[in-house]
Amino acid sequence: MTSLKTLVAEMAIRGLPLTSMTLTRLQAVLILPNGLAVQCCCGWLLWPTGRVSSRGRPLHTLHSIEDAAGAARRLAQHGPGHKLSAAPAARSAGMPDIGPHSSRRPAGRVVPGLGPLEGPVMLTLWQAPEPLSVPEVSQGLGYYRPIASSTVMTVLNNLCSKNLARRLHVGRSWRYAPARSLDDYLAGRMRDLIVLAHDPETVMRNALHGRAG
Repeated sequence: MTSLKTLVAEMAIRGLPLTSMTLTRLQAVLILPNGLAVQCCCGWLLWPTGRVSSRGRPLHTLHSIEDAAGAARRLAQHGPGHKLSAAPAARSAGMPDIGPHSSRRPAGRVVPGLGPLEGPVMLTLWQAPEPLSVPEVSQGLGYYRPIASSTVMTVLNNLCSKNLARRLHVGRSWRYAPARSLDDYLAGRMRDLIVLAHDPETVMRNALHGRAG
């Protein structure tokens, strides 16, 4: 993968060596000296921030591998001298803590095939260890100004109609969970795109090796 090699080179420039790297047909896992595991799959990098949300759930960073220099800069924040540890809960339920790169809208939280709010909502559901209520989803999005519950509920209902999320009646409230895993969703997207190709084998080979055209 050309993009992966570029990322490793950018990391080396910043004095960030790798302890190990595992490659499979569809993904790669990079291990940093401090134990941080960076997953690379379908053009995206995913790694834990070492912090937790206001609900005590682990937070992750999602970054496009095409922006190798930017990813290396962010990973340098977790350099050899940086210890991963759970941080205290966010300062308030209205302003969830999404790590040192917080902004009004979390950077890099884009999911292919989903809208600008559908993607972050699905990522929030995928990262949660249990079904979430509408307010919990809103808090987990990581916006400085929380999205209105009515808006989040509309998005969740749309995701349910697309069979991406499912609604569960727990106690006296409704909660939402993914209807399929992130890997299954991405695999489905890849299949949808591959069937459009004149030469699927070439497309897959080029995608796996980071070649275009």
